[in-house]
Amino acid sequence: MPRPPRPRSPARLAALALLVCACRAASTRQTETPKLDVALEREPGDEPPPKPPPPGPPAANSLPDGSPGLLVINDSDRDIDIYTAYVIDRAGELGTRVLWPHKHDCEGRTHLTRIVPKDGGRFTLPPPSRTFAPGGCEPGPPLPPGDYVVSIDSGYSARLHAAAPITLPMSAPVELRIEQKEDPIPCTAELGRRAVNLLKRQLKHDTTRGDKIPPRFLDGCDLRRPQCVESGEFPALPPARCVATLFTHKYGATLRVLKPPGDDALRGLSMELDHDVIHGRDPSATRSSSARFDVEGHELVIAGTNSELWHEHGGDAARVDQVTLRVRNPAGRPVAFQVVALEWLRSFGCELPEKTLARPAIRKIEPQGTLPPGESELTIWFEDQGAYQSHCDRFAARARVVIGGVERAITAEYYVGRFDPIE
Repeated sequence: MPRPPRPRSPARLAALALLVCACRAASTRQTETPKLDVALEREPGDEPPPKPPPPGPPAANSLPDGSPGLLVINDSDRDIDIYTAYVIDRAGELGTRVLWPHKHDCEGRTHLTRIVPKDGGRFTLPPPSRTFAPGGCEPGPPLPPGDYVVSIDSGYSARLHAAAPITLPMSAPVELRIEQKEDPIPCTAELGRRAVNLLKRQLKHDTTRGDKIPPRFLDGCDLRRPQCVESGEFPALPPARCVATLFTHKYGATLRVLKPPGDDALRGLSMELDHDVIHGRDPSATRSSSARFDVEGHELVIAGTNSELWHEHGGDAARVDQVTLRVRNPAGRPVAFQVVALEWLRSFGCELPEKTLARPAIRKIEPQGTLPPGESELTIWFEDQGAYQSHCDRFAARARVVIGGVERAITAEYYVGRFDPIE
């Protein structure tokens, strides 16, 4: 008969439990690999190469697989939030359009930021389609197929921008690199025609400018062949026929329409455009005028020229006491003349100065009595007049000249600016 199990006391059970734990700990210490402090034991120069980062998504703002669109690349040293983007047909017949409304033009419309990082950063824009009139909030119809030019305005300066030609519909991406433009764009016949078409559209659709540019101002002008010129100076004497000239410079371009002489006929107008002749400021006519006299079958011309005056903001007005006119006398002999009156003109709201404020006394005329043959100057001194620029004031002096019994008026405009004193 088997012997029954011997009862174990609590003390005996506790001793057995301690013995088992000790054996397990010893076994673990014998089989576990010792851990070393790698940072302390590694030899200099034995550092392992860093682990490559996990593959991420494709680069943002890139056009996959040559998809059509505008790839804007910022080569400048500053991040750029694109101010606006212009598009125009290469002939300029459709006028300037923008790809989206400006954030200050349309209240309640969500404005998207379009930030292009500096030093080669990129941003993509879809191909132009439904565009907006500058200042408008509703898109127009889709642009028709054809050749266009797109311009990116950085919002920093006229010289920091991008521009490129495109063809619609687009079939491939087109790069537009934002960079500092140091040199003027070469003047071409295409740019001249585009500038003229932009001017015509502005004069046709902007009905608020009748006080600054007379209606039908371009009547009689054949502007199909604008001329490229190498100077931005207003010419001393008017041309024999109406002509358009384009002068390109590092800040943009200047379009002028120059009119032939008449009886107090305005000498012309000017329009400032951007570097790539895509958009322009409001055109403005000069009040300076010219007159022609028939002298034995020859056309004697007297023309007013533009002058510039400055005064301190809050200080005394600029003072004007003389006007100089340019003369072309092709008669081959001295021609007698008289200055019978002089008027001081002013306007207060940017319009052409037509209101007569004073008829100052004439104090001196040089030359006296006759105009020499060839080109010369006629200077008239008069009782001085004040010219203070408060907002958009314009000033002019108008002389009335008689030659061969015929009286004509000639006007010269003064551009008056003001400056703030340096503390």
